[in-house]
Amino acid sequence: MEIQLLEKFRYLPDELISTIVNYTDVIVYRRGKYINRLNKDDNRYHLVNSIPQPLLIDRYKVLLRLTDMNCKGYFLNYDISENLLTLNVKFVYRMQDGFDKYYEYKSNTTYLFDSSNKWRKIVDYIM
Repeated sequence: MEIQLLEKFRYLPDELISTIVNYTDVIVYRRGKYINRLNKDDNRYHLVNSIPQPLLIDRYKVLLRLTDMNCKGYFLNYDISENLLTLNVKFVYRMQDGFDKYYEYKSNTTYLFDSSNKWRKIVDYIM
């Protein structure tokens, strides 16, 4: 969406226009364009903010926590080291013992992204 400024405000400096626009918190200037922003009172704003952000553990590892209100869910741990892409999926419960909070792992599965663009389950054999 492009904004057509009024004739009176067309000759104002860009810094002043940006200050006025940012004060309203509805329109923002990014990458050379003015774009709409969700109002903080809008239900869609709360929905977008509830999406979890991935955590960068180190240079080659990313952790994504997907839990519900009952503290049950999945931990997805991506590892990109050694030219291999592995995914560790854990189903967890968040437990509380007195003052301590911890996660109890119910399942732990590791997958490998192979050359045919498919996820293959890694099976550990113990003899």
